[in-house]
Amino acid sequence: MPAPDGWTKTCTDPRLCAAIVDRFTFNGPSRPTPSADRRAHLLVLTEQGQLTVAEQRARLAAHIMASLSSWPPGEAEAFARHLRRFTLDGLFA
Repeated sequence: MPAPDGWTKTCTDPRLCAAIVDRFTFNGPSRPTPSADRRAHLLVLTEQGQLTVAEQRARLAAHIMASLSSWPPGEAEAFARHLRRFTLDGLFA
């Protein structure tokens, strides 16, 4: 099974990769689970990890809302529309 596209450029040292995975699983925010072919492990969020992500998203949303509250309504709505389009259809699609 080849490495995911770009992975060998991102994580060139297997020890570094193992250390990164170790940090992701430390104290339980995620846990490794075997991939379908059992040759690799995928990280999945634990319940604690899902709660942490939800808290961070809420904090980010509150910060964004506070930042946009001083914008004229039309500009904030246009920004939200274009950001949604960028994230759904752009680089991250």
